[in-house]
Amino acid sequence: MGHNILDIKMCLITHLHGDHFFDIPFFLLDRYFLKPNETVKIFCPKCTEEKVKKLFDLGFPGEWDEIRKKSKVEFSEFVGEINVKTDGGIEISSKIVEHGDLK
Repeated sequence: MGHNILDIKMCLITHLHGDHFFDIPFFLLDRYFLKPNETVKIFCPKCTEEKVKKLFDLGFPGEWDEIRKKSKVEFSEFVGEINVKTDGGIEISSKIVEHGDLK
């Protein structure tokens, strides 16, 4: 899309459907190869990092620990509704809603 991935300072994952988080392993890989100086914070539902690790292990077995560390990504997991003010002064609030099913 023409943006530098290292310019991303934070990310919000609203829920754990595949179309919302299956690309996070590639986000980590891109950051790993670009050798970031700053950490990016990912606000996400509880268990997101665990699920991303499982995806990562499917595609790149045995590489998680090094990629995870050197990509400088911090998962900030939450349960239910959140109200957070980031270091940059951005306020994030969430509300529980019915998403619907895939039927």
